[in-house]
Amino acid sequence: MKKTIQIKLISHTKLDPQKLLFNVYKECYGNSKSEAGKEIDIEEKLFNTGHHTPFSHFNLNFQIKNVSIGDVIFGLHLVNPFYNSDQKSGSFGLRFYNEEDIDFIEDYIKGFWALKKSEIKAVIDYVKKSHETYQLNLPKAQNMAQELLKKERPYASDQFIEDRSEKIAQEQLRIFIPSIFPTNLVYSINLLSLAALYESSWNPVMRFLLDSMAAQVINKYPDLSFLFKAKKRKKNFWYPKMKEKKEGAVDFELKLKLMNYDLKFLKNAASFIVPRENAMYEIDKLHYLPIFMNNNLKDLVVKVNLPIATMSQDQRYRTIRRSRPVFTGDIYLSVIAKALGLAKDARKILVQWRSIYKNMDKTLATVLAPLGAMVEYTKKSSLNSICHEQAGRLCWHNTRDIYELSRQLRSEIKERLGDTELVKFFEPPCYRKGKCWRGPLYCGRDLINRQEENYFVKRLV
Repeated sequence: MKKTIQIKLISHTKLDPQKLLFNVYKECYGNSKSEAGKEIDIEEKLFNTGHHTPFSHFNLNFQIKNVSIGDVIFGLHLVNPFYNSDQKSGSFGLRFYNEEDIDFIEDYIKGFWALKKSEIKAVIDYVKKSHETYQLNLPKAQNMAQELLKKERPYASDQFIEDRSEKIAQEQLRIFIPSIFPTNLVYSINLLSLAALYESSWNPVMRFLLDSMAAQVINKYPDLSFLFKAKKRKKNFWYPKMKEKKEGAVDFELKLKLMNYDLKFLKNAASFIVPRENAMYEIDKLHYLPIFMNNNLKDLVVKVNLPIATMSQDQRYRTIRRSRPVFTGDIYLSVIAKALGLAKDARKILVQWRSIYKNMDKTLATVLAPLGAMVEYTKKSSLNSICHEQAGRLCWHNTRDIYELSRQLRSEIKERLGDTELVKFFEPPCYRKGKCWRGPLYCGRDLINRQEENYFVKRLV
């Protein structure tokens, strides 16, 4: 069977949306006697009068298969915070970045973009060479990961090292993989957000995805067709700009810079309420407890420069506001890729991709970007949001790059603010207690010598 994008509505709110919306209408505006037993015209009574909130009570869950990673990063997960999503792991997922996907990728491109034969050839050549670099070096990367793990985590079990080395090799070499390789996810969204995303969809694949989602909703509930009008759609497509520079560079580090903060607020114990463990574990309650409401009034602003593979992980925290990402024109080289001497390979891949970006459709070039392509954007986080994001990020269970961003932020805060309560929040539980809170997932690092200078260090892997 030929591989294709699949979008399937797998579940939704059980109550018919007409009845659900009528019940909501009655609670807000209805007179129990005059409205008893009646139905309303939800388009006329609710939608056209601007009473859109009731539509958010109807929820839908879609299973999406074989959509490109790039169309998730720069599409479904980019802007809208009103969704939930569980995506196949790029680190733990088995049979990821497969050679047999290349034929599918060619069909994927031909289905959404009109290219000349010479352009198709150039694109597929780029995809094949990128994948070849990844595949050929994967065994060496796994061996190196094992050696580095033994050096860095002296108490890790042999089984842990064997299992984790495969994961680490995959995540450190995926920087060469074009983000057009396919992934799967379950995507949950309410009806009003679906309608907004339908009108806003800003590239060819998003249009296709939202067309399919809308069609499945309309097929079940024809009365909702007024929510999905093609003539209301955004006419122009969007894509990330690229900084103008003659040629790109190979970057060996992620960068984070603290741009803005309120020192007086942070040092005032009466204003900034530092969360304790019982407010965070096992369920995070920072955005639910009244005592922490004032923490929402002040922000930390940071600028980050990171590969899009790390940006994908960073998107998980949807209470954090982000600016539009910009391609820097550079490519990231991970620790293991650098140690294997793959800088020249990275540069070749970067040159090919930059040529595609310059000469072809920019929405296509965006999803062809290697997962190591560097992007820059600004993040603005309330103190509750930053605590929610950073809780556990300095645990070595996280990827090296996510850990490194958190380490840099902690260092910047300590340098500028001193030993505030916020700095203490960046300490993983094992630093305070000398015991791993993840039990059997213990990373194997030294928990006995817990001096600050040797605990918050740059990791190898």
